[in-house]
Formats: sequence, C-alpha cells, structure tokens
Amino acid sequence: MAKKLKPMHPGEVLREEFLVPLKLSAGALAKACGLPRTRIERLANATRDLRKVLDRIETVNKAA
Repeated sequence: MAKKLKPMHPGEVLREEFLVPLKLSAGALAKACGLPRTRIERLANATRDLRKVLDRIETVNKAA
C-alpha cells in the first residue's frame, strides 16, 4: 500500500512552488498584493494560518 504523505501547509506550497522558483521575495509578493510583508512572510514560513490571511484580505476588500 502507498505511504501517506503528511499534509503540506499552504505556506510551504507558496514558498516551494512559487517564491523560490520565481526568485520572488515575500516582500515583493506582498507589495504586488497590497498586503503587509510580515503577513506573507509568516504564511510562507508556515507560522500563520491561511484562513486568517484570507479573512483579513476579505475584510480589507469589503472596506474599500
């Protein structure tokens, strides 16, 4: 039977599939998205929950 892999944190996917291959910094991505740099850094380092990031983006977009 195939060995199950541990679920990946969305920040790990962001970092390994996008930031590193595209040589993009968390700060550059944050600036392009209009978000604080620390929010993207914490997500990419798997220290912030994706749901909290998305909720905050939704709140900011509703206020605009």
